[in-house]
Amino acid sequence: PGRLGKDGQHEKKWALAVGQALATQLRASGWKVSLTRDADTFISLLDRSTFANQRPRLLLVSIHFNSGESAASGLETYFSWPRQPELMAKLHAAAGLSAGAPLPPDDSAALAASIQQAACAATGSRNRGTHNRPNLSVTSRTLAPAVLVECGFLTHPVEAENIRSSSWRAKLVNGLASGITSWLAASGKSPSSNCLLYTSDAADDSLRV
Repeated sequence: PGRLGKDGQHEKKWALAVGQALATQLRASGWKVSLTRDADTFISLLDRSTFANQRPRLLLVSIHFNSGESAASGLETYFSWPRQPELMAKLHAAAGLSAGAPLPPDDSAALAASIQQAACAATGSRNRGTHNRPNLSVTSRTLAPAVLVECGFLTHPVEAENIRSSSWRAKLVNGLASGITSWLAASGKSPSSNCLLYTSDAADDSLRV
């Protein structure tokens, strides 16, 4: 069920709700968006990366909610750089690319910063910053820029209440969309490009090496 709040909230429920709403908003702006899941289903770590690399993607955003001590609060965004050479060689082969074929410059750090700033501004959440974790499962195994957003703490009493609130989640979705579209505009991308959204379905899945 993913992370569990002290009041019994399951991470996967709210991550899916946010992912679906974000996909709707981005599609309304003309972007092509794929979801790794659109229902209460489980997808293995390998399948997530395989799905992400099956065809060219502009970016991947992995949506999660956090847990910790009751005082822990805020929003934070992770990315993975540099990618491990042996892993990238396998990704090239799986994607049918020649070994060492050039990839577009990885802009995951800039994507993470854009999303982090916009989401915190939209929700008023404490800004826990961006963090480079080279071995995160999903973000380190994709050919496109990829980030993982921890959107708040299920174990914090105020944030848990916010997460249950549809109006607060709407603010979060607006912030995520704003951060993504700002990065897209800065990258000179058009709405014909493909985005991929992954929403949590198991505990700490994308944070495991």
